[in-house]
Amino acid sequence: GTVLDICADHDIQLHPTLFNRWHDFSYDFGGIYYDQLLDRNFARFEPYLNAIVGTFKDDARILMWDLCNEPQQRDPRNLLDQLEIDWLHWIAQAVRRAGAQQPITIGTMFGANIELVADACDVLCFHPYGGWWDDGFAAGCDQALALAQRLGKPLIANETCQGSLSNDTRVEIIRHS
Repeated sequence: GTVLDICADHDIQLHPTLFNRWHDFSYDFGGIYYDQLLDRNFARFEPYLNAIVGTFKDDARILMWDLCNEPQQRDPRNLLDQLEIDWLHWIAQAVRRAGAQQPITIGTMFGANIELVADACDVLCFHPYGGWWDDGFAAGCDQALALAQRLGKPLIANETCQGSLSNDTRVEIIRHS
């Protein structure tokens, strides 16, 4: 609530992310791992969702709910990918049960990642990082836009500009992206 108050003082709406599936192999920043989903006891997450979403379910300072940052699913024929897809759909239903009035999205990568969860989202969301060094960035953005147009849904990129430890490289990434 305090963060929302501060943002509102500056006419900023928030796009809270409820779960994280992005992991770095060098550092453990937490988040949800497959072993937390294997028993399919997704209901364990409901008290958390009810507390957060239920509290701010019709708060105009919330622009939309991002259900999960960068889920890893790629192929529903893969059992772990299907498990994650099922979990994401369950979260979408739980957020709606909690009374959310704001749109729902899932901040994911390009292509199949977006399409596999598009039916759970009101707004499609993607993270166009790769391909800044060639035409891959533009092609990925065009692909996401074509998908959004085909599905008749709005599209947002809420992360972009791949990182680098080199200032010169970061400048090039920003220019090309």
